[in-house]
Amino acid sequence: MALSHFEESAQTGNEYGQLFAGLLHAVGFGDTEQNRVKSFTYFQQAATQWKNPIALYAMGMQYLTGRGVPNDPQLALNTLTLAAESGWTEAKLQLGHEYHHGRHGIPADTALSLYWYMRVIDQNHTCNRNSLFLFGNIDIRIDFELHEDTIQLAQPIRSMYRESPLHLHDEFDPSSYLYYWDTMCNDPSVALTQSHVNIGLVNLATGTDLHICLENWKFALKGVSPIASYYLGVLYKRGLGVPIDYLAAARFFKQASDWNYDLALYELGYLYHKGGHGLGSDNDKAFQAFVEYVQLKKDQVNIKTYYYMACICEDGSARVPRDYKKTLLFYKKAYKMGYGGAADAIGRMYKFGLGMPAPNMDKAHEWYSKALALGFEEAHQGLGQLYLDGYVKGPDGLQLALKHFMTAFETGYEPAGAMIQYINDRLQTQGINFY
Repeated sequence: MALSHFEESAQTGNEYGQLFAGLLHAVGFGDTEQNRVKSFTYFQQAATQWKNPIALYAMGMQYLTGRGVPNDPQLALNTLTLAAESGWTEAKLQLGHEYHHGRHGIPADTALSLYWYMRVIDQNHTCNRNSLFLFGNIDIRIDFELHEDTIQLAQPIRSMYRESPLHLHDEFDPSSYLYYWDTMCNDPSVALTQSHVNIGLVNLATGTDLHICLENWKFALKGVSPIASYYLGVLYKRGLGVPIDYLAAARFFKQASDWNYDLALYELGYLYHKGGHGLGSDNDKAFQAFVEYVQLKKDQVNIKTYYYMACICEDGSARVPRDYKKTLLFYKKAYKMGYGGAADAIGRMYKFGLGMPAPNMDKAHEWYSKALALGFEEAHQGLGQLYLDGYVKGPDGLQLALKHFMTAFETGYEPAGAMIQYINDRLQTQGINFY
C-alpha cells in the first residue's frame, strides 16, 4: 500500500514522504480513508522541518475550514502568506479568494483581494505545460504522454470547481482529485485564469471600470473559463461597458453552456425567446435551451424559466406545437415558484377560455388576484378589464374597474389613461363622480 511507504519515509524526515502522506490522508485516495488530523500532522512536519510551501498552504487551508484543527483565521492568514511569499501560486489565489468573499472569519477587503490576484498574474507563467514538475521540484518532471487526453477533457471541470470557493474537499467529491492534481504539479494555468476572472468580478461588483472586466474575462478565455464566457455574455446582454448586442451575448452564453455552465442555458433561452439587438427570435432554440437548463438544475431553476416555456407552448413554433395543456402546466409550475406573472397569464387563459371548455370569469378573477398577492402589479390591468366587461354589474363594477386602471396607470401602464377617462365619462353620465 502506497500510504504505508510514504508514512515510513515521513518518519525518517523525508520531505516528500511527509507531503504525500499528508495529501493521501487529506483527500482519501484509493483505500485511504480521510483523516484530517493525521494530514495536518504530516503537513506540519514538512512545514517545520523543510519550510515546504505546499505544506504551509495545506495547513492554512485546514486552519481556514477548521477540519482536523480548530478554525483560526489569523493562523490561516499567516501560513497562507508564508506559502505565498515562498512562491506557491495556490496560496496567492486562496488569499485573493478569502479577501474577495470575506469568509472563514476573514473580513472582506477589495484592495487586498486585487493585490493577491495580481500577484498570481505577475508571477512567471511562461512555463511550458509539458514541463511541469511534481511540487515544483525540477528533479521530478511530470510525464503527460499517457494522461494528457484525460487532463484536457477535464479542463472545463477544473475551471468550474476552481471558480467556486476553494476548500479542502469532502469525501467522495470527484473534483478533489483534480484539485490535488493541480496542487501537486503547481500548474499555474488554472490559477492564472481564475485570477483574471475574479479581478473582473471584483470590478463588476464595485462598478469601478467595466472595461477592466471585459479585458480580464477575454484574457481568461485564452484558457478554459465558463464563468468568463458567462459574464461576457452578461456584459453584452445588459450593455455594461459595451453596446447591447444579443448576438455577441448569445455567442458567449453558448460557449459557457457547451462547458455545462447551467446559468448560461437560461440566458441563452431568454435571448432566443426575446430576440432583438442583432439576434433573431428563435423559440425552437429557446425552448431547447430551457429544457436542457431544467434537466441540469431540476427544482433550482430561475423563477421565470417555466413561464417562458409556457409562453412558447402558448404561441407555438416550428418544432414546439401550440399546446394549451402544457402551457397551463408550465404557468402553474412558475406560479408555484412564486412568479406572479404566471398567475396573471393563467387568469388571461381562463378569461378567454384558452384550452378550456369555456371562459370562466370566476377563475380568471381568482388567478388575477393571486398575481396581485405575489406583487405582480400588471394584474391590475386584467382585473380592471374584467370588471369593465361586466364581472360585477352596474356602477359598482365600473368603480372597481376604475380603481384598478388608476393603479395600473400609476405603476406605468399608460394605456390605462384612456380607460380611466372612458370609465369616468360613463360614471358621470350616471351622475356618479368617482374623483
